[in-house]
Amino acid sequence: AERYMYPALAGVGLWAAEVWPSMSRRVAVAVGASSLLVGGGSLFKRAPAWSSDAALFDAAVTAEPRSSLAWHLKGMVHLHSGESSSAADAFAQAIDMGHPYPTDRTLRLRALVESGRTGEALTWAEQGPVDGLTAEHLAWWARAAFEQGQLGRAAQLVSLLQTPQGIDGPPWVRSLEAAIAASSMERQ
Repeated sequence: AERYMYPALAGVGLWAAEVWPSMSRRVAVAVGASSLLVGGGSLFKRAPAWSSDAALFDAAVTAEPRSSLAWHLKGMVHLHSGESSSAADAFAQAIDMGHPYPTDRTLRLRALVESGRTGEALTWAEQGPVDGLTAEHLAWWARAAFEQGQLGRAAQLVSLLQTPQGIDGPPWVRSLEAAIAASSMERQ
């Protein structure tokens, strides 16, 4: 909003000159120019925070460290830029702040698995809620169990994804199911 506020103030000055003819155009231009000068300084000062999405949400969590939404958005930025470990930590903060975004638990689990922190992911999933979980959450939990060598637990979680139409969850779940089956046969 800061980016757009100052030019809009200049426009308000010009609009006021048209609406109130008693205000001279010179006064309106002076108001508009001064708001641009003051705003320009602020824009220049705040420019580093707008240099990237990561910088923007770093600034957001610095300004509002108890905001679950700010931590959620920071986690999303890290997740989409491939920084899964940082994303997992940001989602953990969002959850700890209370009132997290509804998918933050699943996103944290995903980020932990994608960053190779599968032991932490499995422990965290096992300690978390077990009711009302989405297929995606169960799939990431199963993948964490599989990558930790807990084939029985992984198979149990994948079985929860079975529907009459096939397997629910992300597209990679079928590959996970096949890998679990293959690993189980190798152990026998």
